Amino acid sequence: MEIIILSTMFSEISWRPAFNDNDFSGWLVTTAYLAAVISCFVISQKTRMRQAALKTSVPAMEPGLRETTAPRPGGDEVLNALVRSPEFSRIWSYLALLLLFLGINQQLDLQTLLIQSGRALAEAEGWYPYRRLVQRTFFGLFAVGTLLLVSLAAWRCRVFLNRHRLVTLGLAILIGFVLMRAADFNHVWLKTIQVVHEDFWKNFLELLGLGLIAAGARRASKISS
Repeated sequence: MEIIILSTMFSEISWRPAFNDNDFSGWLVTTAYLAAVISCFVISQKTRMRQAALKTSVPAMEPGLRETTAPRPGGDEVLNALVRSPEFSRIWSYLALLLLFLGINQQLDLQTLLIQSGRALAEAEGWYPYRRLVQRTFFGLFAVGTLLLVSLAAWRCRVFLNRHRLVTLGLAILIGFVLMRAADFNHVWLKTIQVVHEDFWKNFLELLGLGLIAAGARRASKISS
């Protein structure tokens, strides 16, 4: 019986792993994600190489400096940069991986797979009439979880975010966009998010966020050179 239910569920899922946003605007946004990923990866590598170069300038009289986990208040700028470099390099790398995932999802539309799977499961289990309640509950949990995770990450990376304001603004726009799209997919109809239905505004918000992140990464790359 369970095999029959699963077979029925899978037969109702039309999503396939392919280029599902295969038009000009879709590829424009995908290219923007790729450019932002490359920018973040480049600055990550530059920061790592800068740290390796700065290690040679650490005075031999301070052997414990390389093991410290925080910059010295009022300390030498070069030595403080050495302390922060590993942390910043990792953040740039994580940011590149996050944007890479979002860029891939731009074409794969994994949220479509999730929606179709949920609809098929609802029909198979008999709670399809209550799908709107389930969708709103799912969105509420997703939004709360996302905001908690973002708040924790922002606190842990507060020095990085404070130093790279363009990246911070770009990330805030992207996170807001993701939450609005999630509300759209889950039919949480709020007047403040109905504008997302317009492709122009959807692409504008995404491109704006990515552009700010890429600009912030290039600016940091120039400073590190």
